[in-house]
Amino acid sequence: MRRLEQDYDWIARDKVNFGKGEYDFADVDMNGLFQEYEATGQRLKELKEQGGGNLRQAELMYRRNKEEVEGLQAKRAQVEADRSQINAVIHQLDDKKRLALEETWKQVDGDFDRIF
Repeated sequence: MRRLEQDYDWIARDKVNFGKGEYDFADVDMNGLFQEYEATGQRLKELKEQGGGNLRQAELMYRRNKEEVEGLQAKRAQVEADRSQINAVIHQLDDKKRLALEETWKQVDGDFDRIF
């Protein structure tokens, strides 16, 4: 008891009230309280296991979704790079087409000038 009084100040302070009021435990069923304590501890353990399972499942889903997002972002970047290359090729082909049409136009125009 002395060690408890040293460790916990409230024991020495409230020691005079032991057995009275809120410190009167004569009518308390200690076995019933202990069983309730054990049942509550077991329920808490079950809830932690269930919650832990849900937490693990949520964490796995988060990781999968994160990996999927990162993969999709990488694919998007690749598609955008390919799109830029395709647009560059289209512009080059348009320029070549325009030059070919101009040359054809000049040749046809020259041929028509000689004929008429």
